[in-house]
Amino acid sequence: LYYNLEDPNYISSTPENAIKKKYFHYKWLPIFGDSGGNFIGIDLDPDAKGKKGQVINFGHDEDQMVVLADDLKAFFDFILVELKKRNSRLKKPEIHIH
Repeated sequence: LYYNLEDPNYISSTPENAIKKKYFHYKWLPIFGDSGGNFIGIDLDPDAKGKKGQVINFGHDEDQMVVLADDLKAFFDFILVELKKRNSRLKKPEIHIH
């Protein structure tokens, strides 16, 4: 199956119109990656309903892009809270944060 990654019809943003529907944008700064072309990063050029500095997923396998947190502090706070949970999904070896 061939995807035209520059065609916004193949990419979704959650919330809608928060992230520009692109495969990659030069104002998305990767902070974590999986060595396979997928990233969690800071969005410095959000879409109309997004917030500058929001943390998003993007990359090779990411056609369903999601705002993970409003900013980097909120993202790290989420990770810390999640890791304190007894049955946290983040503690499972098969889980990838991306």
